[in-house]
Amino acid sequence: MFMLFVAVNLAYLGSVPGLMGDEGSEGENVYQVREAGRLVLIGERSYIGPLIDYLRIPFVMMFGYNALALRVVMFIFSVVLFWLAVDLANKAGDDHGGMMAVAAGLFSPAYILYQRLGWAITLIPFFTLLIIAIVASRSRFKWWWVGIVGGLGLSNHILFTGAAAGIAVGLAVMGVARIKERKINAKGFVLGAILVLVGGSLGFGSQALVLMKMKEDQGEPTMVASAAEERWQVLPQLMPMVVSGSSYMAAYTGAELKHRDTLLITGIVMILAGIAWLMNWRKPLTWAWVLGMGGQLIVLMFMIDRFTLRYFVPLVLSLWAMAGWGCWSIVRSWFKDRQWSYRMAFVIAGLLTGWIVWQVGWVYLATGGSSNDFSIGNRTNKATDLVQTKELENCVTGAGTVYAEDIHIRNRLIYLSRGNRGFVVASEEDPTLAEYWVSYRMTPEGKCEDQTVPQECQEMKYFCVTEGEG
Repeated sequence: MFMLFVAVNLAYLGSVPGLMGDEGSEGENVYQVREAGRLVLIGERSYIGPLIDYLRIPFVMMFGYNALALRVVMFIFSVVLFWLAVDLANKAGDDHGGMMAVAAGLFSPAYILYQRLGWAITLIPFFTLLIIAIVASRSRFKWWWVGIVGGLGLSNHILFTGAAAGIAVGLAVMGVARIKERKINAKGFVLGAILVLVGGSLGFGSQALVLMKMKEDQGEPTMVASAAEERWQVLPQLMPMVVSGSSYMAAYTGAELKHRDTLLITGIVMILAGIAWLMNWRKPLTWAWVLGMGGQLIVLMFMIDRFTLRYFVPLVLSLWAMAGWGCWSIVRSWFKDRQWSYRMAFVIAGLLTGWIVWQVGWVYLATGGSSNDFSIGNRTNKATDLVQTKELENCVTGAGTVYAEDIHIRNRLIYLSRGNRGFVVASEEDPTLAEYWVSYRMTPEGKCEDQTVPQECQEMKYFCVTEGEG
């Protein structure tokens, strides 16, 4: 199963999907860190820490300024996450049925399609599982390390707050159960909480100062929180799109699943997750899992200002993993040999991989993406965010000075230009200096207005290049 996991996450890592604008924006910060000549404490945004940028530097030096350099880091974290999940599944016991939870979660559409992307938010599941693994260990100083890792998770991306809230709720549930069983006392519980807070302050301290001093890119928290009621009202529209994987697939191909299939897959996942709860409701772990997901969702809904696919990946992974556990809860009484749970886990992993490759992988390799809109509940996104960018890279190489009004295209260009490709990006203050302007070609069959640009620029499928004044 590990070999399959490596294969599906490593395949076409640098080209499927194409370089995203947000990846380019975070990648540009790697360049800024390298050029600073001093310790940098600010990431791409005030709510994204620079730690991941320092980890990216060796890979940028090795592979250059491209998508692969940003994603290899995430692949390495994914490998570690896999073994953390396997270790936790074994510790959970229950005839090793946890392996089916691992297979369902780590081979779900949300994981395969969105956890390969090279942006900081990809690491939220890793920090979550690492904290749980530390809690499950017998280390003498584990609560101290829980705090430090939690602080680093928050420093990496502030939206780890939602996952941290879910972990806190789960730990509280498990702690109360341990106190009732007299395995720990209330004093030990409080001492552990203090150590977590102290360790968290160390891990998050510098980023907390950045957040307090640089508020211009954070929005107004009180206004965001006050609009939470509207997000709760439209959440039912979103959930089938993300739980089924429909929107994650459409982000690549522009084609959503049929409505019937979306509801069917969502229903299966939710029913199996419900069965996991019903058949294991006496176990503290069950309540920790369910209430932890609830805590995560509540905090997330008050923090975010809009629905975006990446925000909901940890919640969707939790639901799919619980569905895997629910599947084993149904069949475990039929199989006395616990090896069946491993076999069934591999079957689940294989079927999910085959489904995603058939539904998304082959389609993307054939089309290079899509310019279609797709639904994420109460709003739409454009699949242009993930279209292939190899043609664009070939076009702008050696082109001199280029510019794009669209911020996502411009962020791509700025990052790519750091790789000595023979072009620079004109500044926003004077874009008229650009020799070529880049925009999206919204219909693949359409022609660009300007046919005087180089031949390799005329034949691009999703981007248009026109001659500028420069």
